[in-house]
Amino acid sequence: MHHCSTAHQQSDWPQHKGPCMAIKKATGRVNHEEATLRAQPGDGFFTPSGSEIFGPENVGHFWGIHETRPYMRARYALVEALLVVETYAAVDAAHVHIIDILRLCTSDNMGLRDRAPNLKLRLQGREAECYDFCKAWVVSLQGDFDGDEDNGFWDMRGGKEDGMKNPRGIFDGEFLQLGQAVSVTLIKVRLLQDMPALKTLQLSGLGKRVPVEIEAAVKEHLVVTSIIIGKRDIMKGVMTGMAEELESQIRLLIGAVAQDNKYFWPMLRSLGNDLRARPDYYSPRPFQEAQIQLMSSYDAWAETEGAFDVLEEMMNLAGESQQ
Repeated sequence: MHHCSTAHQQSDWPQHKGPCMAIKKATGRVNHEEATLRAQPGDGFFTPSGSEIFGPENVGHFWGIHETRPYMRARYALVEALLVVETYAAVDAAHVHIIDILRLCTSDNMGLRDRAPNLKLRLQGREAECYDFCKAWVVSLQGDFDGDEDNGFWDMRGGKEDGMKNPRGIFDGEFLQLGQAVSVTLIKVRLLQDMPALKTLQLSGLGKRVPVEIEAAVKEHLVVTSIIIGKRDIMKGVMTGMAEELESQIRLLIGAVAQDNKYFWPMLRSLGNDLRARPDYYSPRPFQEAQIQLMSSYDAWAETEGAFDVLEEMMNLAGESQQ
């Protein structure tokens, strides 16, 4: 399978065999279900024909067409099979499938809106795109989204929104979405981690002596978040309390998540058996919801060096401020 290198497979084939065969089987199932959809005659009323099923009049509304559901479930089963393989290519492929499933069903009846941001955060340079995705989804629930939901708020390309802005009123309170709030917290943590490198860059005076393109290239090697690349206004804020503002925003998000679901942060910090739990995906109970979100978000946090240390420090500060 192309999700692992040939050398990697050959060096440890017994361990690779199970996941790779599962991906092969899941891919075959997707192909079978898609062929079934494309071959269906339709009834001229409620069920589109195979030649129409992937047409613009049906894309975005797949879950309302009952015949598409086995195909959609097969696509998600392939995502789960891919994510067993801990490679960048597998995560990238899973992300492509998730985004396409959301394109086919923008109402997200399968509950994948929490998976997409965390996959974006496992891919290089997708923080701005992730922030835009999270904000667009939450704002759409508030009824204030001014874009075309049928044509792309689920697939924001990044850079449209300012990820440095205060999250108050968007990622907290009445319209808080646990998955989006947790993802934005990690984005803010990454931004905070970038501050020392940016301060060093600013003190060097590089931005005053070179074109913005070269400055952006230097930033790309110094920092982890795509939100910062190419933005000189952020450089100006480094020396004027931006780190303190980010710390404040992180504490706000930590408190908002804790108020919405008291189980999530303790689970993320201690794990135990919760990472292996497989509760009902649509369970409305807070404990099971926290387990589901942990399953979705843990890898993105674990792959961000130092993120758990920052979280611990900010949680301690948040606790002290409430005493």
